[in-house]
Amino acid sequence: MTSGSVLPLILCTRRAQLLFYNLIYLMKINIITGFSTFTGSCLALVLTISSTEAATSSIIAGSMTVDFDQTAFTSLLLTTNDHFGQASSNSLTLATISNPATPGDSTDAWSGLSFGVNGSSPSSPDGRSIQVTTFTYDSTNLTGTAAGQIGLGGFTRFNGLAGVFYIGDYQLQFDGSRTSGVYSGWYLQNNAGFPANAFDLANVTTTVGAEGFDLSGDLIPNSDSFFSLYGLTGVDMGNFSFSGSTVPEPSLALLGTCSLLGLLARRRRNP
Repeated sequence: MTSGSVLPLILCTRRAQLLFYNLIYLMKINIITGFSTFTGSCLALVLTISSTEAATSSIIAGSMTVDFDQTAFTSLLLTTNDHFGQASSNSLTLATISNPATPGDSTDAWSGLSFGVNGSSPSSPDGRSIQVTTFTYDSTNLTGTAAGQIGLGGFTRFNGLAGVFYIGDYQLQFDGSRTSGVYSGWYLQNNAGFPANAFDLANVTTTVGAEGFDLSGDLIPNSDSFFSLYGLTGVDMGNFSFSGSTVPEPSLALLGTCSLLGLLARRRRNP
């Protein structure tokens, strides 16, 4: 195999680009010493591995913003609310955060409610089930390769004639079998107090970029949502926007090849 036998490849990550420039430098050194053929072959191998394996990414940060339809919740006799963002929510026990005497970060705000992407090992105070983030995907086929979940820190407590009702500690997931009509396959499962489907994400607009992806659309309960018990199946209960940031997962073969190149170049220059 020679460097000329490899088709041009797209460098799909910043890491791959940096590797490319470093390897070009190595080739310049080795051309002078008559060692270019082997280095060129290694370069071709590295770029091949990079282009085929570096597309897998993991969500490591991000946020979701929710705007609830006040009318929909008023129909449930829930007239006021307190919202706790990720930082305050993730530090409180269920007994504390569900107590109407505990003030939220915002009160009676129905729009702009924030939820933050949790890490891979968040701790859960007593009574809570704060969700981890384990989501990976291939940027060339988001829904076709989506695996794991995105844990979202945040908690909304509603108050009214019906008493206290709360939702939050969400996990955002994709399930292709839920794709139907306006439903996108993305859904939010509630884990505040008990695990149950809360909202399916409908009429979703998706944007996938080099460093993450964005989703936006409507919050519409499906037939398996606990809101269906109150006759709200198919009712638009608000909208959302989600933005997730990623880190590419480099191939072990790629890293090993780069190390080999460095050692060979060093040995050649220092016999």
